[in-house]
Amino acid sequence: MRDWMLDHLTPPGEPDAMRLEAHAFAHDRRGIREGVLVSPRSGRWWWIADGVPRLLSCDLYRPPHLEDRYAADIRRLGLPDRPDTDADGAHHAFPRRTHLALHRRTIDRFGDEWLRFRDWGYLDEAPRGDDAGYRGGLWTHTLGAFRGKTFLEDKLVGRVGLDAGCGNGRFTKAALEEGCRRVLAADLGWGVDATRERFADDERVGVVQANLFELPVRGYDAAWSIGVLMHTGDARRAFDQIAAGLDTRGLFAVRMYHTGNAVYETLDRIVRAATTRLNKPAQLAFSRAMASLGRAVHTADSRLSDGTLKDRAYRLFHTWPTLHHNVDWWSAPIATHHTLPEVLGWASDAGLTPIRTSPDEPRDRYRFWEWPEALTALFEKQTVSAAAHNNQSIRPPTAPASEQAA
Repeated sequence: MRDWMLDHLTPPGEPDAMRLEAHAFAHDRRGIREGVLVSPRSGRWWWIADGVPRLLSCDLYRPPHLEDRYAADIRRLGLPDRPDTDADGAHHAFPRRTHLALHRRTIDRFGDEWLRFRDWGYLDEAPRGDDAGYRGGLWTHTLGAFRGKTFLEDKLVGRVGLDAGCGNGRFTKAALEEGCRRVLAADLGWGVDATRERFADDERVGVVQANLFELPVRGYDAAWSIGVLMHTGDARRAFDQIAAGLDTRGLFAVRMYHTGNAVYETLDRIVRAATTRLNKPAQLAFSRAMASLGRAVHTADSRLSDGTLKDRAYRLFHTWPTLHHNVDWWSAPIATHHTLPEVLGWASDAGLTPIRTSPDEPRDRYRFWEWPEALTALFEKQTVSAAAHNNQSIRPPTAPASEQAA
């Protein structure tokens, strides 16, 4: 764990708490490899394992091998035997039991995805096999996606950023390319291990395993969450946590699924009700079959003069021609869909003002074939006085025509 991360980590679930205290049991050349982080206020503590602070409730993370290895050290420090237990012996359980099972499944499914596809988005050459010939896995695609899905191009120089839901860290690298001074890469699942491995020798990157519902990170002046909030089970709550940790005048970019037409929403709900209950080998097989269907649709579309088959097939039934995209879509335990007016309402309540959005006009309804696939919004955190003065829904400014074309 990087030493500088202590300036940004706080005890999860303890608003306005003091910074955590670190106790190292083992070091490597990158900092603390194994140890604990302790809340000086409550006495609760969390593991540092494989160089990553694991700031999760012990309902979600508890390593028996470290408990056995460092039992004597835990007693020497006067800490409770069970992590997440305060000085009075009260256990701090995951705040909502309805989300506990969901988050366990999310850790398992997305963790497996990002360990399986740990090189996705970093590739120098087009992938082979299931993903042959389709864009998405190259580094140039990642950089373009980051710019298009955050509107943060040329806005990150010298900033400390938060990658909220980092996966395998490809957008962390993109933020560094855009000029971030440091990046805190946070995720609920095992993608943090792929990210830490990727940036093991880059002092600018600090990796933390954390729950966005109790985000233990503060003191960043840029944040982005690309395709993550809708998988949490409560996108509004995660949005609020990220906004709360953002410095005044800081930037927050969010990318989420947009609510679609009635046919699409019905088909998606029916199919995902089945695919989310499959085991991982079955999900992989289904995703491979869907990728084959997607390639067939794309091939047929290329032969049509109007080129509408691919777009309309996608708008009724998710037909990506890429294995990774299908695994990501069909295996996610939950995936909620949202509208721009809804997200603008969250932002207004959180003291954020929109800089740029896509779509550029907030609408709840679209014609059957016209609904957007996703929504993107870039916000700036206002001063306290400005947020108090502006206590109403904010209409986003329309981007200049040149920016819209880009």
